[in-house]
Amino acid sequence: MIYTELTKKAMKICFEAHKNQLDKSVMPYVFHPFHLAEQLEGEYEVCAALLHDVMEDTGASPDDLRKEGIPEAVVEALLLLTHDKSVPYLEYVAKIGEDPVARAVKLADLRHNSDLSRLDTVTEKDRNRVLKYKQAVEILGGEAEDDLVSRAASFAAKAHAGMKRKGNGLPYILHPFEAASIVGTMTDDCEVIAAAMLHDVVEDTPFTLSDIEARFGSRVAALVGAESENKREGIPPEQTWRVRKEEAIESLRSCGDAAAKMILLGDKLSNMRSFARDYKEQGDALWQHFNQKDPEMHGWYYRTIAELMPELRDADAWQEYDVLVRRVFGK
Repeated sequence: MIYTELTKKAMKICFEAHKNQLDKSVMPYVFHPFHLAEQLEGEYEVCAALLHDVMEDTGASPDDLRKEGIPEAVVEALLLLTHDKSVPYLEYVAKIGEDPVARAVKLADLRHNSDLSRLDTVTEKDRNRVLKYKQAVEILGGEAEDDLVSRAASFAAKAHAGMKRKGNGLPYILHPFEAASIVGTMTDDCEVIAAAMLHDVVEDTPFTLSDIEARFGSRVAALVGAESENKREGIPPEQTWRVRKEEAIESLRSCGDAAAKMILLGDKLSNMRSFARDYKEQGDALWQHFNQKDPEMHGWYYRTIAELMPELRDADAWQEYDVLVRRVFGK
């Protein structure tokens, strides 16, 4: 759980809403939403976890929460989490899978509610309820993940609409699509593939990491953040190229997250494929399209990246990358 102005506000609302309630084991009910919040990391997810039963159990309305300053993205997640008893349970669960914040909270909720050690006496009804929860987890863990990549692709296409690639003028969206495809050869983790699809959104469009977190969850946002450079707005990009690349290299040097390295490799291999094609046609004139016009500097950067990913050397993507770096920049 993280402590921000928003999550502290949600804690207070949660405590006031549930302070006189008890759960099935006759423990203070407020322990449950606080336990869920402890399992989560994103600000919106923590906020939604704390408030996930407020509307269903206390009669508070969405407008009540909006008046308290709860963001619309959190309110939308809470509306999905609030079960209309006229809707079949598994249909309600499937709908939750469309929202990453609601999905993360519901999975934490299902895990906690499936822990029968919380109860003094376990009945057949309790065991049947856990079986139902397992079905819900399967729904949220399968179809929702597949949908995550599709939504990321759609969001990236809209975010990069009208943008062109340097060097060849092709639609920019082809690059994140290719990067995500490369990452998909190294992992089947849908959050990592989605982050690869979104890796340039924060760096190159008006959308922020908060926008990514609200739509795709905290882990995807963290992976996108790890791939995003500080562009130093207001300073010509050609003047900041070297320092930005040095920062990226230092970040990679200290990175222990294999998923983040896969995304970086997907990004850079896509670039190297483009360089190799375009260099064959344009020769050294290719580099005039970029902020850094010295091919030796590009070679330094791309060679260093290869050296700092020893754990990925056995991957086909790394081996192709190494071959292309040597072909374009020499040994």
